[in-house]
Amino acid sequence: MTAGDSTPDRLKAAEQREDELRRRLNSLLTEQRRALAERSRYEERSRLEGADPRVAEAARAEERRAEELSGAIDSVRGELRAQEGVVARLRTERD
Repeated sequence: MTAGDSTPDRLKAAEQREDELRRRLNSLLTEQRRALAERSRYEERSRLEGADPRVAEAARAEERRAEELSGAIDSVRGELRAQEGVVARLRTERD
């Protein structure tokens, strides 16, 4: 954006970025739920008599994945909150 960009143009771009961040957050949350569900499934299987030790390792891997996703989720949430502030400010300038 340049200094000559109009408020409606800046607002539209800011709203689009906000939408992108919301979609990214939803995607990460879905991926995290899947990782936790897989972890739970693997943990149950690892408790069965004669379970292959690789099943327990798979559960730990899904737990690590969920933890990594948690960091990404926090980052995107912070970016989204900041973007919501930008959108709110631009809407105020427009009105």
